[in-house]
Amino acid sequence: MDSPISIRGRLSSALIWLQGQVRARREKGGGAALSGFMTVAVVMMLGKVVSFLKDACVARHFGISDPLDAFVLSFSLLSFLACMIGGGMPEAFIPGFAQVSHRRSQDAAHRLGMQLSLVNAAILLGVGLLIHLFAPLVVESTARGFEESKRQLAVTMLRSLIPFFLCYGLTFHFAAWLRAQK
Repeated sequence: MDSPISIRGRLSSALIWLQGQVRARREKGGGAALSGFMTVAVVMMLGKVVSFLKDACVARHFGISDPLDAFVLSFSLLSFLACMIGGGMPEAFIPGFAQVSHRRSQDAAHRLGMQLSLVNAAILLGVGLLIHLFAPLVVESTARGFEESKRQLAVTMLRSLIPFFLCYGLTFHFAAWLRAQK
């Protein structure tokens, strides 16, 4: 098995090679599309590597345990809900933002972005409140094989991860806002 230092060295040399390729394409007139694609591809790959390393560290540190089971259940459920709730509205926001930006002004488009981020935050906050209130029922229905102590731990973790749910749900809107501004 490779050491973390050798893996890090391979990743940095791959990134240097990739940067060289992007520069070469730009100089040849490959343009912004290829540069943007390469940037997104590199960032996605780095995200996947970091996610894998995080999972490997968690597995090595916790192994198989009740707290880990409760955390994974809570985190996965809230991540899924944040994607479902926070991911829909921002994709519809981009064309509206572009239209307001071109027909009116950048200020009006940014006002629209802020208004929709407040609506999105209010929806996420309302769902977060419902999750907090109904956490025991949610855990009971999703964790049938858990013992009572593990279910209580999952309820506690589910409630304590609600701020993550709110922030993660809002990232979809802010990412769409950034994409709308190119």
